[in-house]
Formats: sequence, structure tokens, C-alpha cells
Amino acid sequence: MTKHFMYASLTDKDTQKQEIETTKAIEIVENIVRASFTGDCSVHEATGTVIKDAKAFNEGRKADIGTSTPETMVHVELNDAPPHAIKSIVDGIKKALNQESILLQWTDHM
Repeated sequence: MTKHFMYASLTDKDTQKQEIETTKAIEIVENIVRASFTGDCSVHEATGTVIKDAKAFNEGRKADIGTSTPETMVHVELNDAPPHAIKSIVDGIKKALNQESILLQWTDHM
């Protein structure tokens, strides 16, 4: 079984602030997931911190990092989703929430 995890920030890529209410964003994402995938899944709110220049952070250039900010996100978990569904969901979320990128992780379980 493959489990996919998606994390989408609710901070708009253009305005750099949250433009869509969290509960509305979750509803939007749930609809996108349902339109592309019929398997086991969950969608819920998550919080975290985003470092504005992660590359600088990873390279140890602390002076170039900028600020880290708390983020509200939508977290999606999917079980055994086919690649075409993953792509459709990621593209749909990016467009609907006006995001530059979506963090996608996966694990394979026996």
C-alpha cells in the first residue's frame, strides 16, 4: 500500500496572506479530492512553520534565511491513489488556493 501526504499552505502566493477561510479551504480541497479519487482519504487542518528561504536555511546561511512564519495548511492523506489522481489533485489545489507548490510525500507499506 502506498500512502500519499499533501500539505497546502493557505497563504496566497500573490498577497502573502490567507485569503480563504480555513473551513472553506478544507471544503474546496475535499471537493477536489472527491472529483479525482474514490479511495480512502482524509482532509484536515494542520499548522506549521514555513521558512521563507529554505535553501538558505539548508545551506547554513542563516543571515539569508529571512523570517519563519506560522502557517495554516490543509493536510491530505490518500491510500493507494494512482499517479493521475495525485497530479489532478495537486493541480486542482494549486489553482483553487493560488499556490506556487504543494508539498507531496509518500511511503510504501507492506
